[in-house]
Amino acid sequence: FNLITGRFPQSSGAVYLHGRNLLGLAPYQINRLGLSRSFQITNIFPRMSVFENVRCALLWSKGYKYSFWHMVGRARDLSEGAEAILEDINLSERRDTPAGMLSYAEQRALEIGITIAGGADVIMLDEPTAGMSHSETEYIVGLIRKVSENKTLVMVEHDMGVVFGLADRISVLVYGEIIATGRLKRCAQIQKFKKPIWVLRWRQSINVGCPRHARLLRQISHPSRRESSCE
Repeated sequence: FNLITGRFPQSSGAVYLHGRNLLGLAPYQINRLGLSRSFQITNIFPRMSVFENVRCALLWSKGYKYSFWHMVGRARDLSEGAEAILEDINLSERRDTPAGMLSYAEQRALEIGITIAGGADVIMLDEPTAGMSHSETEYIVGLIRKVSENKTLVMVEHDMGVVFGLADRISVLVYGEIIATGRLKRCAQIQKFKKPIWVLRWRQSINVGCPRHARLLRQISHPSRRESSCE
């Protein structure tokens, strides 16, 4: 994500968005080309209200650039746009609440609202359900499905229920290497695909000092170095 969005410089290869090479572009330039992202650590303005957070994210896309002469509180298009997004992310009733007072799931929902506010047609979400309860996860999955309609969604996620609930196409990475990629239904049937997912999800819980765990880890964490196609 950091390479694609320009946060880290590329050492090789190329990233294209709508046919344009993104090499050398700053993150804000890439965002204005139609790609927006969220972060694994919630990134909001905690002292501003929920409404103000979303309205701030709308400024550039609505044409309010480096202007000190516009009273944003009087800008009808900004207010209507922010209200529409709050409705989409189910936070209308929390409109005037300071963002820092929201629950964790609500803050993640707000960040998704900020991500889509600029009108990007490519959305990148970094572990959007990390640290959530089952009910919170269901809420966020439904929200993502709603706001990403007719957009391209790229997501990093370790919760397989979330992956299978949202993805059309999956790539599985183990230690930075893609070992399988393809359509969801086909990949879900492949045993070689299932094992690395298990490792990605549970490897932090494995005690390599335990003989039983070490033996299990050896059995499942060394897939073939050759990438598999799930087509």
